[in-house]
Amino acid sequence: DGDMYVSSLSFDGLKLYMVKRSTFDADIFVSDYSMGRWMPSKPVGKPVNSKYFESHASISPDGKSLYFTSNRKESIGEMDIFVSRLNEKGIWSERVNLGEIINTKLNEETPFLGVDGKTLYFSSQGHESIGGFDIFKTVMQADGTWSKPEGLPYPINTTDYEVFFFPMEKENSVYITLYE
Repeated sequence: DGDMYVSSLSFDGLKLYMVKRSTFDADIFVSDYSMGRWMPSKPVGKPVNSKYFESHASISPDGKSLYFTSNRKESIGEMDIFVSRLNEKGIWSERVNLGEIINTKLNEETPFLGVDGKTLYFSSQGHESIGGFDIFKTVMQADGTWSKPEGLPYPINTTDYEVFFFPMEKENSVYITLYE
């Protein structure tokens, strides 16, 4: 579908989230797998997409919460993590910034929710990191707040840039992308 890059795949393998960049912004698109092939992608639309830069998106295991990063005006720092929830009519709700427990004055990127639907993995430059971007995890508490993010240990986090950390259904299995 043109100049796009893959951001994430839904847990059921039937929705592919992509980001299309232009000179001044980026938007999130989704393609559905149907009848043995990927359908043409469509923009996720507002309120997720905006005139700002949406750089990454991933969906919760139940398909009802979209976690994404953006540098929109209500960001705490540069790139922040937001969530939008799918309502009963199939429309995304107004986005919510995950707040100062997750977002810092620097960049947060690549949020991925674990298979439990409560553990959020993301990369950050702003939390206590070993260097560059590191992978952190936080857990949603019973009251809907997030626990204090914890950096994953070495050798997952290093002095290089660790950005994509995608937890798999099989215990202790992940996909990870490293930048050097």
